[in-house]
Amino acid sequence: MKHSQILGGALALLVASVASAQWTENFDSYPVGPLNVNGWDGWDGTPSAYGIVTTDMSRSAPNSLQANGTVDAVYNFNGAYTSGQWTFTGWVYIPGDMDDITYWIIQNEYVHGGPYDWTVEVAMDPIGGEVIEDIQDFYGNGSNLLTLVTDQWVEIRSDFDFDNNVVTTYYNNELLATGDINIRTGGAIEAANLDIFGPQTGPAYYDDITVAVTGGNCYADFNGDGSVNTQDFIAYLGAWAAGDMAADCNGDSTINTQDFICFLGLWAAGC
Repeated sequence: MKHSQILGGALALLVASVASAQWTENFDSYPVGPLNVNGWDGWDGTPSAYGIVTTDMSRSAPNSLQANGTVDAVYNFNGAYTSGQWTFTGWVYIPGDMDDITYWIIQNEYVHGGPYDWTVEVAMDPIGGEVIEDIQDFYGNGSNLLTLVTDQWVEIRSDFDFDNNVVTTYYNNELLATGDINIRTGGAIEAANLDIFGPQTGPAYYDDITVAVTGGNCYADFNGDGSVNTQDFIAYLGAWAAGDMAADCNGDSTINTQDFICFLGLWAAGC
């Protein structure tokens, strides 16, 4: 027991610089159909708003999240992102024949039933062939109007600096908008949730979502030495066995087998 305590303490020190709230989601561990597990839900807890896990399209095989019709899929971060600098990244596939706007949203306030507040709302419009960030545009900072890319996977990225109340969003590596995190109401400076809203008829697809320290090492580099190898696996295994929250790979605030599977996938990929 004493050796276990010493090992756990040493590993805790080893991973102290690794943020515990890093999160990744590729949808590959879920069965095809409505997604309402592992932190995913529908807007206001509504089952008809659940995202749909599909094999019809994927960036990392075999699954992605399909959004259309009544889909308004939310993932609540439960207060994990309120300080420091974090990068939120996702990949979207818009078919060229999609019929209406689909949205990638990050809110700074969200609970079922409200209150709600919006920070990032990337509106992808296949009819106009354009992309705009609605929130910064509407509330005074403006937004670049970019060309929508269809029929291929495209990155959406938002860099949050919570300490300075700034968020900067990119689409396809082009600057979309920058401004205050709490620009709408002066409310919380936080990333409360991710909201994938697909009210259009035809499907849009989302995959390979990550939240990571801005400019930091990837999560698989668990000991922070700049290289992904066996030492990272050993360090993670020790933290996971000890219940250290640094081992919360999937960001659901619970240390369990899903976190081990999450880390194993990242480590094997050498992200």
